[in-house]
Amino acid sequence: MTELSERQEELLHYLPASGPELADRLGVGKSTVRDHIAEIRRKGIDLPYDRGNQVYASPDSPKMRRVSTKNTGQKTREANDFVTAVEETVLRRLQGSEQPIAPQDPDPGNEDMVLHVTDLHIGDVVEDQRGNVIYDTDISIDVMDHITQKALDLRNLMGNIAEFDTIHVLYGGDNITNENIYDGQAYDIEKMLADQMTQAVNVMTRQLKSFAEHFETVNVICQPGNHGKTRASGVSKQANMDLVCYRWVDDRIRESPYDNINFTTSEAAWFRTFALRGGKWKGFLTHGQDSLEHIGTSAGRNKWRGWLNEQGFDVGYRGHYHESKREPIQNGPMIYESPSPKPADEWTSRIGKGSIEPPHKRLATVHGSSDTRPVTWEFVIDDSGMSED
Repeated sequence: MTELSERQEELLHYLPASGPELADRLGVGKSTVRDHIAEIRRKGIDLPYDRGNQVYASPDSPKMRRVSTKNTGQKTREANDFVTAVEETVLRRLQGSEQPIAPQDPDPGNEDMVLHVTDLHIGDVVEDQRGNVIYDTDISIDVMDHITQKALDLRNLMGNIAEFDTIHVLYGGDNITNENIYDGQAYDIEKMLADQMTQAVNVMTRQLKSFAEHFETVNVICQPGNHGKTRASGVSKQANMDLVCYRWVDDRIRESPYDNINFTTSEAAWFRTFALRGGKWKGFLTHGQDSLEHIGTSAGRNKWRGWLNEQGFDVGYRGHYHESKREPIQNGPMIYESPSPKPADEWTSRIGKGSIEPPHKRLATVHGSSDTRPVTWEFVIDDSGMSED
């Protein structure tokens, strides 16, 4: 096995990256970085250099196959121009149209359905150790269509027990991958921002229209995630690609013939509350980056108890951690953490979040809500039967 110094191993950890980025991360000069790279190569480890993007890649990295010859800076400028144009256009259209308001008018004895979808990461691509693609844009779109169909199947199945008035569709954020979230992510992005946005808007709009055909009211609650943050010049200070995506979907819905869809977006705030059963219960939606992973720890309990005291909710929802579980705030409200359809990848493994996947990949959470209980039944939608949809 090749012997590397601790500093050389640290340099490899930061790849792919440019020479200046490596100098900044290591706290050394550019010449020292070049010396480290020369020594690593002398020890027989190949460090490919992509001149188009001016970065060093990881040794034998299969991701080099996806590196465009277009300079990364140019890609970012084009993405920023796109963000600016879309936000300006969508905001102008929304200001010139009237948002439909579909009242929740629950019939006694009926139920609401709640669907929580989060962390789709449309635009990301994940390969297994053999280089086979196990998640990409096409798969993420198929996942959303599968979730739509399974939610409708559950409505029909549970219809033997209760009729449903409203479906609450909770979008938890990180719908698209965006760019520059972590070191080397540019090599994990399969589609550029415009494609990510278009694909996300299309599949979300399709989902909501399908639900509008089968429920009296569709109540959409949208929460931005942390991957959507952007520094594009000319956009609002709170600009978030999830937020721009939601506004675009909102515009599509207003242009549609459906008048039974409510659309509420959290304006880049970290949480949103909403009414269940016409105000009988209160839901609490957050992306989750501001919360601890485990509610059961002392610090986790204190944080969630504080939010509970402030907001007085009856059931909560979060994502971000890519796990499927539910935890109560001590003996209080249940908090649902919904999974991500995206499989564990190199990044999640690096931060200790790689997971052992179950036989069927978990995708989303759905449950019922009645006049007497905020949660009457619950189900985790997985990918079983997905190829048959």
